[in-house]
Amino acid sequence: FSPVTPGDRAVLFAFQQLGKPYIYGGNGPVGYDCSGLALAAWTQSDGIGFARVSDDQYNTAGVPLPMDSLEAGDLVFWGYTTTDWTSVYHTAISVGGGRIVEATGDVVQLNSLDQWGSADLMPNGRRP
Repeated sequence: FSPVTPGDRAVLFAFQQLGKPYIYGGNGPVGYDCSGLALAAWTQSDGIGFARVSDDQYNTAGVPLPMDSLEAGDLVFWGYTTTDWTSVYHTAISVGGGRIVEATGDVVQLNSLDQWGSADLMPNGRRP
């Protein structure tokens, strides 16, 4: 994988974190939580900073974009109420091809975007 775009570089950083432990509030480098991984991926790979927690990331990180326009590195979110940004509880990084890198469960892992179903998937992603 040869990174070309800032999003590619964020994905490459996230891939390098695979298998590291999930740590609530974790900002790395030992372990991460979901929003900490997203922030670290963009900060370490391209110097782009944004809010630390998932709901604030959904509300303010970069620009919103429709889910059918996701590119590598874009952030995706899940919330209890998909019309209320304050209900967002999870962030992941789009890899492309319907795949995401996320800190969930016990470790940072590569998963399918639809693994949680679509009921809580927020209607927009964000491109930092």
